[in-house]
Amino acid sequence: MTVGAGAADPAGIYVAPGGTDSNAGTATSPFRTHRKTLQTVNPGLTIFVRGGEYRNSKMDSPYSGRTEASLVRITRDGTAAQPIIFRPFGNEYAKLVSDVSRIAMQGAGYWTIQGFEIAGNAQPLAYIAPTRRPG
Repeated sequence: MTVGAGAADPAGIYVAPGGTDSNAGTATSPFRTHRKTLQTVNPGLTIFVRGGEYRNSKMDSPYSGRTEASLVRITRDGTAAQPIIFRPFGNEYAKLVSDVSRIAMQGAGYWTIQGFEIAGNAQPLAYIAPTRRPG
């Protein structure tokens, strides 16, 4: 009988309810918040969201009207050749719960978002066009 090593976790950035933002963002050392994950991601990477419920830290507070209050605020671009993918890990169940925009895309493009349950009493997705991009 031959025993081989199990399949390695796919390369990408990981976030988990039990993670810590001082971690490396790997499968064995995941980040805790989407904010840290989104500050780290680059074109061509996949963000793997481990199973669990992710709530807005300001849930039930008065809404300030700012996109920073969103549970997930995306400001970085992928590219046509290297989109950024945001999805649950494997068959794990990830739920995004917020009473403000759950996912706000602020001028960002080339993203694939798939496989989440989105709950709460506000719009699930907001796209805010950039005022002007430098360059």
